[in-house]
Amino acid sequence: MSIRSLERELGSPLFARTTRRVELTAAGRTLLDEARRTLSSAASARDAVLAMRGLLRGSLAVGGIPTPESLDQASLLARFRERYPAVDICYVRNTSMALIPEVEASQLDVAFVSLPDRLPDQVRAIPLSTQPMMLVCRPDHPLADRASVALEELADQEFVGAPKGSVSHEAVDRVFARAGRERRVPFEVNEILAIMDFVAHGLGVSLVQERLAISRPDLRAIPLTGIDLTWTLAAIVSRHRASPAARAFLALLPQAEPGSLASLSVPCGRLGT
Repeated sequence: MSIRSLERELGSPLFARTTRRVELTAAGRTLLDEARRTLSSAASARDAVLAMRGLLRGSLAVGGIPTPESLDQASLLARFRERYPAVDICYVRNTSMALIPEVEASQLDVAFVSLPDRLPDQVRAIPLSTQPMMLVCRPDHPLADRASVALEELADQEFVGAPKGSVSHEAVDRVFARAGRERRVPFEVNEILAIMDFVAHGLGVSLVQERLAISRPDLRAIPLTGIDLTWTLAAIVSRHRASPAARAFLALLPQAEPGSLASLSVPCGRLGT
């Protein structure tokens, strides 16, 4: 009855009803998105008042990609829970391209992602770590003894890399395309540590961030020459609806500058996995 009343008030059906199923109409989907934002804003307003009184409560939804050698997310979440025990925390692991729209839609408060060339206008970023990309290969690979490697020398290599559509895959392919080259990626792997394992088994070479590349003594890490290719890890948050819990969580980031929460710019031309 409430839905029927709302449909009459709006002058538009919110559900398409048949004898077998009920689905949202275009108007219903639009209303649902706005309703979620309204509820999120109301929760943020309540939490802001509690935070002013020194009683930080509410919830914190965090998402992240694997960040070995760059950020200890588990330690960060544990510190937050110890400091703010009244806040309910949930965490999900996913790809950067899946996490970004969830922050935009306020389904996540914070996410740790590989920074793409562009972010939605409603999302702002706190860069945490920018590292050059390096080639990793087995010690018995023909390029293993090189002091550096140029892009032209990689054109005939088979790569182990992130799947198509990911920040990393698209960024590396753009670099190859600008040089008039095409990269072969027969092994698409979603986990960065699994990529390193594939390389260790001789299934191909890969391009990974410097700290991770040098963390495997069983592999060779080789700098790239003539290629400006970097990876940036960033924390992203809603530009206009960052909750007090989200701000308190971001304040714990060891790499973030104190003033970075007030005004943030989104760097371009970065690479991630």
